[in-house]
Amino acid sequence: MAISEPDIHSVVIDGVPVFWAESHDPLRLAIMFRVGFGDEQLSWRGISHLVEHLALSGLAHQTYSYNGFVDDVRTIFHAQGSADQLVEYAQRVTNALANLPLDRITSERKVLESEQQSQPGGSWASHMSLRYGARGYGLVDYPQHGLRWVAGEQVSSWAAERFCKPNVAAWISGQPPNRLHFDLPADGKKVPQFLVESLALPTPCVTEHMANGVGVSMVGPRGPELVVAARIVDRRLKERLRWQQGVAYAPGCMYRPLSNDLAHLLLHSDASEEDADSVVETVLDVIRDLHLDGPTDAELTDERATRRAKVPSAATEMQLDLRCLSELTGRAWKPYDVWQREQDEVTRASAAHGIREAWANAIVLAPLGHKSRAASLNEYPMWSTHRIHGRSHRRRLLVPGGVPSGAMLVSSDQGVMLVNPDGRYISVGFASTAAVLRGSNETRYLIGLDGFGIGVDPREWNRIDELQRLIDAHVPVDRFVPMQAAEGEAPPRDGCEVCGAVPAREVTLKRKTVWRREETLKARFCRDCGRATGRAWQDFTLRRTLLGMMTIPAVIANSIALTQLTLLSAPQRKSGVDHWMPGRSVFLRLGFYVVFIPIAVIVLVALVVWLGVTESTG
Repeated sequence: MAISEPDIHSVVIDGVPVFWAESHDPLRLAIMFRVGFGDEQLSWRGISHLVEHLALSGLAHQTYSYNGFVDDVRTIFHAQGSADQLVEYAQRVTNALANLPLDRITSERKVLESEQQSQPGGSWASHMSLRYGARGYGLVDYPQHGLRWVAGEQVSSWAAERFCKPNVAAWISGQPPNRLHFDLPADGKKVPQFLVESLALPTPCVTEHMANGVGVSMVGPRGPELVVAARIVDRRLKERLRWQQGVAYAPGCMYRPLSNDLAHLLLHSDASEEDADSVVETVLDVIRDLHLDGPTDAELTDERATRRAKVPSAATEMQLDLRCLSELTGRAWKPYDVWQREQDEVTRASAAHGIREAWANAIVLAPLGHKSRAASLNEYPMWSTHRIHGRSHRRRLLVPGGVPSGAMLVSSDQGVMLVNPDGRYISVGFASTAAVLRGSNETRYLIGLDGFGIGVDPREWNRIDELQRLIDAHVPVDRFVPMQAAEGEAPPRDGCEVCGAVPAREVTLKRKTVWRREETLKARFCRDCGRATGRAWQDFTLRRTLLGMMTIPAVIANSIALTQLTLLSAPQRKSGVDHWMPGRSVFLRLGFYVVFIPIAVIVLVALVVWLGVTESTG
């Protein structure tokens, strides 16, 4: 059934633009604010969601249905019911926004944390963070860190600046009731949409992930060409992967506007391990075919017929929603019939051109071990390109899950850089730090706006106090997020520094470096972690005997420490906490043989010489 253009009217109520159109009962109302998680910074992530929950917390049970949600660019409060019920809803929500119940922050935090744990990420979230890092649209892939620390002052300030009359519009699926009012603050200003700026990537590029799914993210000019192309891509993916090959259950393509000028296409498909290569190849083939030839005439005809056979009521509410969003973002509004006509005018050539423009900045996400079918593409950068020059921090202690042996940490007043043993590095500049997650054991995990992160564990590095002072002094205070102690994260003061087990004792280990510098490690260990570390240090020292770097005091000190640790009783630690296994005895390691074999040879030669001398004199 073809649908006619909704007749959208507008009226201003209490300074708020309200759009309405006649539809079917029951009435629906939506109050839309131009603020979403994309407007937040990583350390504040979730503050808009907290405002939304606080505003609705006083309604509790009602005889009409209502709810609210926050997406990337907007916060919406919506309800369905009679005219009187919608009037009451609007009044109570706007009153609450102007006078938030800050005493409920703690309670709503718990509700939001529970809600967050039940909402796993997806392909959209992964692609957004790969493309935009830890800002704007990329924040959808990050936890709501702001829930850990924002208090009444921050919440009130955020609500006053964003949830105000200059930054709101509303729609209702019927003529607005006479008693409809919006008691919102008049202060504040309309908030422009955040800048949509991609990371500097060598697109088109490919990377891998642990999930069993294939995705292709593309960004191109917003317009009818990409809208029509997305529907045809969706149809082709379903035909080939679901119906012809039978290798995927729910392939498809999603079109989503990002700004007034840009839109995003996400091609996605589930894929089993055995069919992953085939799915990757088919998805890329669909893009290539449209890239070269565009859709067929039959596909364009079918797309037009399908599009014009939508359900009228759903189309009306969709148009009202888009009209509100256009009002808030400043995008010129196109009436329904104009937008339909523009899509009707899309040709094979224009659709192909739209796909070509979007493919130029594509990111392909393949299951682990299955990117070979996209081998012609560039590799997605997994390491930084900007170096930090400063002081090097020597390694103090290896901990399970920490950075690999041989890694180096560099710091300066510009930022921090972690250098991998193979020379590749990750750097986070203080000026571009999105958040610092501060653990209960004084760990710092720095996350840059580009999404790269570096963990600084005080157990692992020397001169850690100096580094922590640098971080605290150069990163703005509102970027710090206090993290609750994870299982086994903060060992007890008398426990093992590696795993937190008791009993533990403090010992001193020594070794010589290649440059004849003596390193000393003074740390508290349980029996397992201590013997593992002590044996490694003793072996390190013994191996350097032939270089003339072994010192008797170091060997004696390590032997004493190992004896003390061996005398400890079996460690008691929390279940699931990683720890070091002692491994082979020092007497079964290379270092011992480096010392033992030369000594044995010398003793044997001396014995032979002595026996020869004795025999000759006898």
